[in-house]
Amino acid sequence: MITWFALFFIAERLFHLPRPTVRTLIFLRLLFADQFAIDRTRNQSWFRKRPWPSSKLVVAGESTKVVGTRAAVCGWLMPAIGWKYAALVWGCSMLWFVLNDIVRMAVCRREQEVPHWDAQSCQRLFTPTH
Repeated sequence: MITWFALFFIAERLFHLPRPTVRTLIFLRLLFADQFAIDRTRNQSWFRKRPWPSSKLVVAGESTKVVGTRAAVCGWLMPAIGWKYAALVWGCSMLWFVLNDIVRMAVCRREQEVPHWDAQSCQRLFTPTH
């Protein structure tokens, strides 16, 4: 969510792009976010470890990214953004994906270190003392 607001701010305030072009950038970012979320959450380890995704998932995900990027670059049903901005969105999306995976793995490790509450502990915690 924060990357979309950052992308909006950077595109509008720093690059001074018109709103329709900013919408195309955000479309492309959303296209990547969905696929990367599937890649990131499909196993409990790092995103590119076994078990590997099925070939159908890879083909569907990559073809969606390629067709969506081509649509954004060429302006099919939306304002064209060109290859420079498309590459910028690709790079930022991949960087954000890797950073999110690092944070996810850190949280998973921390969760494994902290002992889990059992039912009696939770009952004692929420029982009134008076």
